[in-house]
Amino acid sequence: DRDRLKKGGNQNSTVETTQQDIMMMLRLPQDDLEEIAGLDNICRSASAVLADHYGTICRSPSFPELVEPVLLVLGREAKRCASEPTRRDLRNLCSMIHSCATICKTKRMAMGQTPDPGVFLVFREKEMPLAKARLSHRAQRLKDEPLWAKAEAARALEQRQQTEELHRELREKEKSILQKAARRQRDNVAEMDLSSDDSDDSESEAPAARPAPRATPA
Repeated sequence: DRDRLKKGGNQNSTVETTQQDIMMMLRLPQDDLEEIAGLDNICRSASAVLADHYGTICRSPSFPELVEPVLLVLGREAKRCASEPTRRDLRNLCSMIHSCATICKTKRMAMGQTPDPGVFLVFREKEMPLAKARLSHRAQRLKDEPLWAKAEAARALEQRQQTEELHRELREKEKSILQKAARRQRDNVAEMDLSSDDSDDSESEAPAARPAPRATPA
């Protein structure tokens, strides 16, 4: 599909643009790719983001049509994902999406009139399982945020203390090296002074040369 956008203030001029799909790619080091726990946390976080997103748009009458292509992908990943907790989360998400789509279709048939196209969120949050789960998750997150902040502050304090300890050890090591170098230099200077004194003493103790006897005339 092509969207025709007005160009500038000229009502007759248009420019054709092609709608683009957005793809997000996450690059991880090889060591992180080999850790199942890290990958499991990433997948579960992505599932939580999807649940939060669809917990909002499930209140729209067009929700069944919006999530139809998404369900195909989620259902496939729920079967072949290597992580059992992630498969369980994806299955629960697919089940709630199906329930919300069924409820949405039932409510659309009972509305009797076309909803206002300017209103996107028509249904109430308490009427949709995904919306209620989103509210519960957000409330729990707000409750846990102080604990996370406290743990993060403690972790930052520990890292700062470790860094300061490392810097202190490096300073002490550098100070020790400088002290050893200064001591070695003083010892060398002292040895040079002793050798110089010994040479002076040997020269002063040497007997003076006797003058040669003068020859007497015959």
